[in-house]
Amino acid sequence: MAGREPLADHTLSYLLAGTAQRTPAPGGGAGAAWTCAIAAALTEMVSAYAGERDTALLDVADRASDLREHALALADMDAEAYSAYLGASEDGKAQALSAAADPPLLIARAAAEVAALATGAMLAAPKALLGDARTAVLLAEASAQSAAQLVVIDLAATPEDPRALEAKACADAAASARTRALG
Repeated sequence: MAGREPLADHTLSYLLAGTAQRTPAPGGGAGAAWTCAIAAALTEMVSAYAGERDTALLDVADRASDLREHALALADMDAEAYSAYLGASEDGKAQALSAAADPPLLIARAAAEVAALATGAMLAAPKALLGDARTAVLLAEASAQSAAQLVVIDLAATPEDPRALEAKACADAAASARTRALG
């Protein structure tokens, strides 16, 4: 994917059609990253509105914006890492698969943070934005859970790898945010 146009520069219709193709990438990692980006965008919007009441939430909107952009870049990083694994020599497969675990771990981290931000924004948001905020929390959790599973799958040969535990912790943090938001 190096030298190619970033995935985020394409239309949603194009991305979905490309994901539906019988090709390995974009796939689950990109889907988790895009889901995180959508959750971050919703968090950004809710926080911007809530910032009219609580200016501290304007910082949340700024952070959500950063995470949105980061998640979009992670979709490309994931596709590149998985493509590198597929193209690796037999001797390099294990190392390439281990490296392929890094982008979904970064996605899980970002999604856990988005879930926490969205929960905080939801608690301060006007009632008219409650649905948007809850959607952000749920999408962020789905992203974190999905990305964590990808990390675990990529590291199945080395279950003691601390990245698997960190990914699970990110998924757990997102689930806790969801419980706080919806409980």
